[in-house]
Amino acid sequence: MMTSDLAYFCGLWIAEGSFERKIGRISITCGDNDVGEILESGAIFGVLFKKVRSDQWRENSYALLEAMRFLGMPLVKAPGKWLPDWVWSGKREWACELLAGLLDGDGYVRSSANKVGFTTASGRLARDIQQLLAHIGVMSRLTSVESKPTERVKVSSLQYRVEIYGHDLSILRSCVKPRIQRKAKLLNDVNPSLKTRRGAPYVYSHLMNIKHAYRGTKMPELAAAISTARKGSDITYETLARVLAECSSAKRTKGWKTIKQLISDDFYWDEVVSIEVNSGESNTPL
Repeated sequence: MMTSDLAYFCGLWIAEGSFERKIGRISITCGDNDVGEILESGAIFGVLFKKVRSDQWRENSYALLEAMRFLGMPLVKAPGKWLPDWVWSGKREWACELLAGLLDGDGYVRSSANKVGFTTASGRLARDIQQLLAHIGVMSRLTSVESKPTERVKVSSLQYRVEIYGHDLSILRSCVKPRIQRKAKLLNDVNPSLKTRRGAPYVYSHLMNIKHAYRGTKMPELAAAISTARKGSDITYETLARVLAECSSAKRTKGWKTIKQLISDDFYWDEVVSIEVNSGESNTPL
């Protein structure tokens, strides 16, 4: 049942869609005409969406609405949306297409700032997007911004942002392909070689191992890294790479080899907040 086109449509609808249950109307509101290609093609269960204004396509189809309900799509208002269950158990290809739909909808690509982001009024959806990105190897940052009341909107609201920077942009670009050509070009123009937030914790002892092996040698990169690590802060992989380059004569030390392996692994380290005991029984034999 699931296809790449349908997965993309689901992402686009989660970002830009609405529905009217009583008349079975499904709407997509998007200012880029490129999305019309798939909406008007009949690729989504044969439904032919019609362009009713410069930025909106819609069609009345109880069958499509029922199919969306079957797929577990969030048929709710924007602040309550989430990612459907099939995303977590389906093919990687489908997850990437859904992310492409989300990016073409509420996403943005700022090549001048070298970052890509998703915006949503739903905290749950923002956390789902961040987790799905992590599943394909992309680490992101989740923040929220409060929108103050205006003359038009009388109440304040929270806007959630999931943003990707640095090396993770390269992974995102290889997996997620926007269908809006404007965004595809901007994504192609971002610079993934800039600094990333990825770093390694608890490297102080390894850095000190290098220092003790080469006392008396001036190594400013190593000294700065040791100072940062002594405070308990993570050291970015870029900084560690500069330390190894500066201390290349220390290749035989245990500390140098360990840091080299950490950089090669390129893990994303995160602090464990809590551990919950699962009361269920495991089917795996001990």
